[in-house]
Amino acid sequence: SVPHVPMPQSVVTQKVDSSTPLREPQQPAFIPQADSPVLLKPMPVEQSAMDLMTSRPSDHAVETAEATTSPNVQSEAAPVLGVALTQLHDIFILAQNEQGLVIVDMHAAHERILFEKMKRDYQQQSMPVQTLLVPVTVEVTSHEMLAWESHQAVFESVGLQISAIGPTQLSLRGVPVYLKDMEGQDLVHQILAELMSHESSRRSEEVWSTILGNMACHQAIKAHHTLSKEAMNALLRQMEQTPNSGYCNHGRPTWVQYSIKELDKLFLRGQ
Repeated sequence: SVPHVPMPQSVVTQKVDSSTPLREPQQPAFIPQADSPVLLKPMPVEQSAMDLMTSRPSDHAVETAEATTSPNVQSEAAPVLGVALTQLHDIFILAQNEQGLVIVDMHAAHERILFEKMKRDYQQQSMPVQTLLVPVTVEVTSHEMLAWESHQAVFESVGLQISAIGPTQLSLRGVPVYLKDMEGQDLVHQILAELMSHESSRRSEEVWSTILGNMACHQAIKAHHTLSKEAMNALLRQMEQTPNSGYCNHGRPTWVQYSIKELDKLFLRGQ
């Protein structure tokens, strides 16, 4: 039998409140210890890369690093998150950097990338919209209709083009490009439910921060999806350019670093 090797217990995860990111984002807190895996802060850059994946999950592997990597990162001799080696069970990306081994949770990382992009577009009122070829009719309750009527402007600001076509019917004509593959009716009902459940106790911005976070989580690449080397490296480069990239919207770490010294200790090398 293979002996159990205890792993370092140094990564301290601190939950990031998903209700706050519509304000200036804060770096997630962590407490690194000597000779232990740590979460490094993303590289500060002036301009983020293009979205790695805004198409269907089946198209993810087609995206290339050339289309998603900015000159800022290409000029770096040693990227912080290194170079992708492979995927582990199509859940984690294993990469090598100057320090050693980087392990990335690809869903959590892509979720943060999408959320920060959607949040920025929301704040700048520049959310790109995909017009539906055939509008989707959404049956709603009278309470849901009231919630929509009270938040029409905010729906527009997040890229949802909706109009009333009856006392309990809405017509969905456009959705954010990030969510073009989501079921339109489900999306509208989820947002209306969020508005009705929190409207009395939370500020509108906090509610929409939660909504954007849920939208990003839904659209992010899922576990057990195979990525090409180009797509893996593109994801790493985007992480380096994304605020708060050390944690996903729910507070889980997106990546950890194991130094060569730490790996040596795991295998009792040099003792």
